[in-house]
Amino acid sequence: MTLAEKHTFEFSYTTRWVHRITNKVSWVLGKARPYLIDSAGNFAMDLYIIVQLHIPPKIMGYDWNYSFQKEDGTRVFVSKNSPNSRIVTLTKKEKEIVKLILDGKESKEIAENLNISVNTVGTHRKNILKKLNARNVGEMVKILSIYPF
Repeated sequence: MTLAEKHTFEFSYTTRWVHRITNKVSWVLGKARPYLIDSAGNFAMDLYIIVQLHIPPKIMGYDWNYSFQKEDGTRVFVSKNSPNSRIVTLTKKEKEIVKLILDGKESKEIAENLNISVNTVGTHRKNILKKLNARNVGEMVKILSIYPF
């Protein structure tokens, strides 16, 4: 990675914590970004958000992913389940729909905002799922939350 690419690096993980006395299990989602990058390109990570999950994730073990933006603007995404890098290329309309999905809009609202049919929104959502190799909408939103749309 170049120095500019390292500045866009982000690491996310989901893990469980077990209380050493009560054995109570808690699930957390954490995100880390570089806070210090020296001239040689070495960097130290800073945990900038950690959230306790009140509903356990579908996976019952440690999960991780990272992403960064290449100098040409494409986003690279790598996860535990797909260790090969994934470059996501969305159309202009798909990017508009992604922004609205991340704003919490339903398909009907998206259709009204963009003046297209609900079926067309569904087709775009299906294409976005395929391009992200996401199994469901929840996984799609998790992946999309990493990308700067």
